[in-house]
Amino acid sequence: MTSFVPTDISGLWGWWDANVGVTGGTSVTAWADQSGNNRTFVATTGQEPTTVTSAINGLPAISSYGLLAKMSTSVNCPNMSTGGTIFIVGKQSLNNGATNFDSSGVFIGAGSSVNFQIQRGLTTTGLLASIRGAINSTAYASSTDVVGEDIFKSIRLAYDGTTNAISINNGLEQQTASSGGSFTATPIQLFKTLGGAQGNKQIAMALIYNRTLTPTEIGQVESYLQTKFNHY
Repeated sequence: MTSFVPTDISGLWGWWDANVGVTGGTSVTAWADQSGNNRTFVATTGQEPTTVTSAINGLPAISSYGLLAKMSTSVNCPNMSTGGTIFIVGKQSLNNGATNFDSSGVFIGAGSSVNFQIQRGLTTTGLLASIRGAINSTAYASSTDVVGEDIFKSIRLAYDGTTNAISINNGLEQQTASSGGSFTATPIQLFKTLGGAQGNKQIAMALIYNRTLTPTEIGQVESYLQTKFNHY
């Protein structure tokens, strides 16, 4: 029996694996899409991220190393106004290369079409954080569990055309009704900055499906991520 891979499920718009298709090491200039759709992330000149070797389960991750890194696609975010599902394996590092964390630094974003953020926790040291995100909506779904920084997590954001739902490590979904946002055709960015310092985020994998996955399909992807990264 052939092992599951993300392309086994229809609607895979983009798939980025830090172990494959990375151009450059200490200065990453491009991160190739493994979905077959050629939606490669390209770094802004002078704002290249870096590769962290053996970041998680012996596998690498792409790091924003502080204030500067930014990558974007040459094509616009898919229109997910009727549904979409995004998976990220990532973390916010304590070694952030800055004196503070952005209160809403973004792992991945595209205008008002999708925003996948990590929020600094309610501590003076910033050792705790929560995750929130939304697709085609300004009403964010937020994790209720506090997430320790410098710990890789699987973060899943799903939108069914009505409700955003977010889950950490395939746990209980936290749901928020859509506020009626609309699709904005803009390129997808990694490590997008809001309001100042973005800190040091690391991403080992990102998957974007341009439809709402079924519970069975979500289970397949989550099992694949857990088997690969062994992070919970």
